[in-house]
Amino acid sequence: MEKRSRPQASLFVGHGAPDMLISDIPAHHFLREVGMRFPSPRGIVVVSAHWISGDLQMTPPSALETIHDFFGWPSKLYNIEYRAAGADWLNGLLANTLIKAGYSVRTGSRKGLDHGAWVPLTLMYPKADIPVVQLSLMDTASPEQHFRIGQALEGLRQEGLLILGSGGLVHNLRSLKPEGSLPDHWAQSFDKWLLERLESQALQELFNFANKAEYAHLAHPTDEHLMPLFVAIGAGWSDRYIQQIHYSFSYGNISMTSYAFTRC
Repeated sequence: MEKRSRPQASLFVGHGAPDMLISDIPAHHFLREVGMRFPSPRGIVVVSAHWISGDLQMTPPSALETIHDFFGWPSKLYNIEYRAAGADWLNGLLANTLIKAGYSVRTGSRKGLDHGAWVPLTLMYPKADIPVVQLSLMDTASPEQHFRIGQALEGLRQEGLLILGSGGLVHNLRSLKPEGSLPDHWAQSFDKWLLERLESQALQELFNFANKAEYAHLAHPTDEHLMPLFVAIGAGWSDRYIQQIHYSFSYGNISMTSYAFTRC
């Protein structure tokens, strides 16, 4: 297949709670329109905070299940199906790209997309007519190692593939408040700290966020929701372009802040 002359985007989006799909909040409307802001991709490589494995794994090149990996939410959410499909060419391209960069990757046992993947994709590309492959995080990999994985994926953008990281820049489920509540100072402060380090391209401080940021332990009791950010940064790093494309909070202290790392 011919390469496109205009590279695709590398994005990070906050996926929030599952009910973002049916909630009238700013992040819902942002995701509705952001898919139209960038060129339509040939395929999508999505990395979500909700798939972590011991090695790099990818979903199969077939019809992908909609995994409702949550409980206690309105029943209508469990009836939503995002009928995305994989593609042999997409999985082959991803696998070959990673192998050439020195990584091992295999088709894992997961047969579909978790809510960190299909919730934002449902809003961004509601027709589900773009092939999708989900790539796992690695449970022992550091922020810098996830950044390097992102760098390995960078060439896929030239092939017309969107690299989409999905997580949350502030994610502490013990600190949730009623929807519409203002975020606490510590949540705003950590979100701002990330913005400042991203804008100054202070990679080493970002890699060491757990020790450098004052409220890191409150923002991330566990760090899986921040790891997709580093993949997205890596995939767009050669552009040296960072733009905050959305800022809001959901349920008080869940950051929905989103970034673009490429000029598109």
